[in-house]
Parts: sequence; structure tokens; C-alpha cells
Amino acid sequence: MAQPYSRVLCFLSYIQGPEVQDWVTHKLRWLRDQVYSHHTLPNNPWLWAQMMVHFGNAFVDTMTQAKARHELTKLRMEEGHIDKYIAKFERYVTMAGYGVDEPTVLEKFIKGLPMPLARNCVEMDNPDSWDEWKESAQKRQEVYIRWRQILGVNDTKKDQSSSKKKDLNRWQQGFNSKHADKDPNAMDTTPGRTCARQMTTEERAHLMNEGKCFNCQRKGHFSRDCPQSPSPPDREQAPQARKGKVKKDESDNEDDPSEAESIPPAPRIKASKRKLMGEELMALVKDTNDEAKDYVIQNAFMKEDF
Repeated sequence: MAQPYSRVLCFLSYIQGPEVQDWVTHKLRWLRDQVYSHHTLPNNPWLWAQMMVHFGNAFVDTMTQAKARHELTKLRMEEGHIDKYIAKFERYVTMAGYGVDEPTVLEKFIKGLPMPLARNCVEMDNPDSWDEWKESAQKRQEVYIRWRQILGVNDTKKDQSSSKKKDLNRWQQGFNSKHADKDPNAMDTTPGRTCARQMTTEERAHLMNEGKCFNCQRKGHFSRDCPQSPSPPDREQAPQARKGKVKKDESDNEDDPSEAESIPPAPRIKASKRKLMGEELMALVKDTNDEAKDYVIQNAFMKEDF
């Protein structure tokens, strides 16, 4: 069907339904006017091209704009990637039909920033327009990352969490595969968990006749004395005996001051009242954990009066 006029007629015949019937009727009249009133040739490619323009304008995907607006409300800056957050935010703003300098759009951008970063932008730069907010967020995030590098903060939380997840999956796979191939009637010989399954009367009589243990099914002892038992009786009494001995020693020490004085007291950290030098302060901060370092960066180094 090479003739554009025939292609348009065929195309319109496939568009059916009560909600679009008026549009189809209107386009059929338009096509007839172009050929018979405006003397457009039926083989003119312009007829087909113009019909595609009319169709695109009438049936544009309105869900694209709605989806972009929905994603814009959920968008958050992740893993410290400010440039990626800004690029994605600008793309959703364009798809949603917004303007970047609209007050509601700026509110969405600020809401998507981490709270410490947004606070530093306001305190240090007090931005107002979109360009000012974008420049301030990039600059403050760059300073924050630089301080983390100086203080030696490790960015390994994500790697550790993914590693833990992999180890957990590996353990689950190994556990499931082990139990999938295991004979349900076999005895569990896992160290520390050795136990006999529920035996029948015939099996118990057979073990008794051979003088074997009901637990490990070996000769030389009974099940209550089995060395593979998970909790021997004598293990539970040991802590109580030691606890009683400690109390006795404590009571003896109360009467003997020389023995009490021989125990050194717990060391105490004395707070120094002198002012720390710059190098000492940096060494003190570097010796703390990552959470404390991040707190110092946000509440001291990133302040305007620091």
C-alpha cells in the first residue's frame, strides 16, 4: 500500500472506539478536503506525514509526565553522588513539564539532599535560585568529601553490607543443598548436634542386643555417657563452682587488706586542660571511629566560623 491516501484510510480504519470516533470522523473530513478541495494529489507523501503529526499531538503519552512527577517526589541523593542526583533531577523536571526555578521544584530538590548538606548550603551560601542551589550543593559536597579523605574515613560500609549479604546467601545455599540431598532417615552427625532420630522398637532392641549406644550407635558406653552428647552434665556445673569460688575469694579479701591493695585499680583517663596544638587535634580526630569523624566534619570543619 504505497499510496499515502490509501495508507491514511487504512490507518484510520484501525482506530476504533466511542472515545476516538469523533477524532477519526474529523480526520476523514480533513483528508477528503485536502484531496478534493485543495487538490492535493493522493500520492503526495505529505498526506501521510501530516496524519502522523496529528496523531502524535492527539494521543501523546500523558503517563510519561505523571510518572516523571511521581519519581521527582521520591528522588533522593544516594551514596554522596551529587552530580548524578542533579542530572537525574533536571531530567525528571523536564519530563514533568516543570521549570527549575519554580518554588515547589526547589523544595523538592532541597528535600532530596541529605540534611547536613542542605543545612551547610543555607548557612554558608544562602542560595536562592536553581543555579545557586546547584553550585552550592556541589561545592559543599566537594569540601565534605575532601575532609573525609584527610581524616581517613573509610567508605567501606556498602562493600561490607554486600559482602555480608553474599556470605549469608552462600551459607543458605550450602545449608539448603546439604539438606536437599540428605537422607531423611540418616542420623545427624554434625559436630555438637549429634542426635539419634526417632527409632523404632525393633531398632532399639537390635542396639540393646549388640550393646551399642542409642546416640552414636557405637559400643563401649550408654547414650547418657556418649562423648558426642551436645551438653554433658559436668559442663553445666562448672560455672557455678567457679562463681562460688569467686565469692569466697572476695569475702576473704575483705578481711585481708594487703591482698585487696595488691589488685591494681582500673586506669582512668585524665582530661587535659591545656590547649591542643593543630597537629595534636588532627591526630586525635584521626584516631576516632568513622562516625565520630563524620560528626566533627559536619559540626566543626564545615561551619562558617571554623
